[in-house]
Amino acid sequence: MVFGSCCILVDNKFKSMTAKAMRISGTQRNLIARFDVEQVFEHSEAEPKEVSYVFPNDMKICIYDTTFIVGTEVIKPKLQSKETAKATYDEAVEKGHTAVFGTNIGHGLTEFKLGNLPANTECKVQLKIAFSCQLTTSSSMFLKFPLDVYSPNGSKHCIDSTNFSLSLNCDKSQISKVSCNIPSTFSEDNCSITIDKSENATSAIFTMELKDKLQNSAFSIGKDCVLVISPDLEIPETKNNEFIFIIDCSGSMSGSSIQQARECLEIFIRSLPENSYFNIIRFGSRFQSLFESSVQYNEETAEKALELAQNMKADLGGTNIYSPLESAFKNARKSNLQRQFFIMTDGEVHNVSEILNLVTEHSKENRCYTIGIGRGADAGLVEGIATSSGGKCDFVGNSESLSNKVIPQLESSLLPSFINVEIHVEGNDNIEISPFPIPSINPKGATTVFIHSQDSDIQGNVLINGSYGDGNEEIIISIDEGNENSYNEIKDAILPLYSFHQLQKYERMRNISDQDKEKAISLSISSGVLCNYTAYVGVSKEPVADPNVHRMMRFGGGRIAAPGGYMEHAVARCARAQVKCCAAPMACKAAPRKLEDSVECCAAPMALMGSRASNPKGGMLSKFGKASHVKECMMQEEECCEAPMPVMKRLASKEKADSNPQSNYDKYELMTLIKLQKISGYWQDLDAINQLSKLHVKSLNDLNLTEPLNTEVTQAIKDASDSNPIICTLIALALLHKFSNDVKNSWMMLETKALKWLSGKLENVDIQAVIAHVESIIPPQ
Repeated sequence: MVFGSCCILVDNKFKSMTAKAMRISGTQRNLIARFDVEQVFEHSEAEPKEVSYVFPNDMKICIYDTTFIVGTEVIKPKLQSKETAKATYDEAVEKGHTAVFGTNIGHGLTEFKLGNLPANTECKVQLKIAFSCQLTTSSSMFLKFPLDVYSPNGSKHCIDSTNFSLSLNCDKSQISKVSCNIPSTFSEDNCSITIDKSENATSAIFTMELKDKLQNSAFSIGKDCVLVISPDLEIPETKNNEFIFIIDCSGSMSGSSIQQARECLEIFIRSLPENSYFNIIRFGSRFQSLFESSVQYNEETAEKALELAQNMKADLGGTNIYSPLESAFKNARKSNLQRQFFIMTDGEVHNVSEILNLVTEHSKENRCYTIGIGRGADAGLVEGIATSSGGKCDFVGNSESLSNKVIPQLESSLLPSFINVEIHVEGNDNIEISPFPIPSINPKGATTVFIHSQDSDIQGNVLINGSYGDGNEEIIISIDEGNENSYNEIKDAILPLYSFHQLQKYERMRNISDQDKEKAISLSISSGVLCNYTAYVGVSKEPVADPNVHRMMRFGGGRIAAPGGYMEHAVARCARAQVKCCAAPMACKAAPRKLEDSVECCAAPMALMGSRASNPKGGMLSKFGKASHVKECMMQEEECCEAPMPVMKRLASKEKADSNPQSNYDKYELMTLIKLQKISGYWQDLDAINQLSKLHVKSLNDLNLTEPLNTEVTQAIKDASDSNPIICTLIALALLHKFSNDVKNSWMMLETKALKWLSGKLENVDIQAVIAHVESIIPPQ
């Protein structure tokens, strides 16, 4: 995702303005993070020009304050209705003033135009932004800050490291340690982390380790309150039993990503609980389902799924997540329990709002867990899908274990959601809640809710009611008031974040009424948070250019520089194709098209005569013109609204994969051991297990168990029909603990199945003690 691409049209060619400096400083308190961002650009042209500055809102980043310092003059843009702001900007530029016009241009981007930017002038852009952190496990949370930029020729690069600094100050009372994917310095004294060089990183991903489990909390400042709900509910006897795995198999997943996905899918299949239902859907421009609908999990269906996993390729073209989700949601559930989805993707899409609307509409019956793979994953999409449905999200880098992220999500998905949530404030009935309706809450997760009072200050207690399993739950949280607390440093972001979520609700309305539109405009202006119906506008005090020089520029007969012009229309194309661009933040999924008569552009010149289809599922048709030539380009490689296609016939035509993972087992490898496990949870190939462990076990006596374990196990095995599976399973679990404890998240549910199987065979035996003993006799490798 771009953070701050700045470009200018010079002699009919787009030219980037490289940042002289970038300074970012942030503060984390509970699940909220706010940042001050300053970027410095140099306008080195010999005459005033119109410049376009584009940065991501990512559909999750709340931008609530902007300042432009042009030379020595400070321009503080204010929000107005979009039509009023446009008229103000037009008039100011016509009169020769430096003017600023800022608006959302779709695809997770906000654009500021600076008309009549003076020649040879330094320009500083200062932003205040805020967004929510994500709880990934009970002991850690993360936030992802984008850092990459695009040049006019389409190359993607990082902020100049010699002029770069980023720091994050965390809540010392809550956080024990902070780490980052970029080389950094952590200060334990004030719980802060500092980065002085971007080190060619495209994003900064901060992982914060919690001292204790995240607690329910509420903080108010006057009429505004931020509420963190982290339920600690008992595990019910009835658990969810239907699981759908949706995996990105577009072209960009080729290489290490699809290999990671294969291994992850195999572990996922083997980890599913007994008596469950499942299905697998591969998607790209089109999608394919393994089964027409969810099937019962057994040896036969699992083998078919494992065959798919072993042969899976990144061969489905572009990215269309909407269609497979829509199709899956239409299928009837196998029980009255909530269905669980696991979505993995490495890219971005152009229709995030439509996808989030779809997920929200079906969130009572379906919960989604998401994993973003690599640098191109859209944080707004990945986090939005999970948050809208009460699931959890995470991101995985190229060197990280994908299954280490997914399997904890699978474990979490077994528990029901905390749903039908209602919030009441003591002594105050005139409140508004955002987001609303409140999404279902994962019992092993957390969510942030913002409350705004229409009259009195918010104080006292908050009462939360909701349904969990077959019963109802009630949570009471005492509100922390005043300024002398840990929230003091982020208090200015609370009202904007409340407004941000409220405005998203209005923007997602399919047919918004005039009354709701006016409400959105009023809330946007009062809070300082931009929405689709408002725009920022600011004007310099004195003119800097000849009023007779019209700001409009012509390019091949097309108008491209007016508000709503070259950047706004162009970004839509860059979201789907890698056309030479500096403003396109999207991870491009389709192969680049050759534009023989096109020129270098910061974002394809779609505004010349193009139009975008309104189909939320599909792509778009745009037309490119230069002189008298018009060229058409389909924005997607294949029709992406096809019906789901079962792939069993395709797999049946291939040579069946070898059921044995390899012919020899000279070296221990985790996947080799996992492939030997049976779906029911046990291992039985004693020769292979002996080779992997470097043991020579033929019977129980060879394990050299101490008393009373030896007697207990011997007696138990006498009653078992076959001792080999028991011995194999004990050694296999010991191998996991000895050599793969660093990735325990990947195999913890495999262990759960194995222990359940063992407990049925070894009654009244301390199985963990037996495993610990076996681990001690396995030689190092």
